[in-house]
Amino acid sequence: MSDSTESKEERFHQYLLNLPKEKKDAIRGKPHEVLKIIDEYPEHFMNIGQEKGKIISKHIREKSPKIMIELGGYLGYSAVLFANELVEDPEAKYFSFEANADFAKIAKDVIELAGLSKKIEIIVGKAAYTLVEFKERLSRNHGLKPIDFIFIDHWKDLYVPDLRELESLNFVAPGTIITVCIR
Repeated sequence: MSDSTESKEERFHQYLLNLPKEKKDAIRGKPHEVLKIIDEYPEHFMNIGQEKGKIISKHIREKSPKIMIELGGYLGYSAVLFANELVEDPEAKYFSFEANADFAKIAKDVIELAGLSKKIEIIVGKAAYTLVEFKERLSRNHGLKPIDFIFIDHWKDLYVPDLRELESLNFVAPGTIITVCIR
C-alpha cells in the first residue's frame, strides 16, 4: 500500500522506476513509447497532451530551432515530445526550467528512459532566478543569440513577468516563436 502523503507525481515516479526490466528495455530510447506510459497512467497530470502537442510539434519541425527553452518542465512530458523533434540536428538543444526539484528529478528519469538526456538539459529553479546565469552559460557555450522557440507552461501568474525577463535578457527577437499553454 502506498503512503497516503505521497503525491500522484511521486506515485508515478515509483511506478516508472519499478517497471519490469523487460518493459523498460522495450521502451528505452523510444520517446513516444515513454510518453504512452505517462498517458496511460491512471492519474491525470498537467501535461501538454497529444492534441496540443501535435500542433506545437508541427511548428517545431517547421522552425527547426537550434535553441529551445521551456518554462515549466513538470514531469518532462513536453520536453520529451518536443526535443524528439530536434534529434535530427546534433547542435539543437532543449532547456527545460522547472522550479520544483522533485518534479525535475522525475523529469530527468523520464528523459533518460526516452534516450534524450544529451538533447535536453533540466535547469532547476524559478526562471526569474535562473535565467541570468543561464544567459551567461548559453553565451559561453553557444554564443549570445536569441532563443528560437520558447514554450511557456508553468504558473499562469508568472507568464507575463517571465516573458518580460526573457525580453530584457534579449532572448526574444524577431523570428522567436513563443508558445503559451492556456488550459
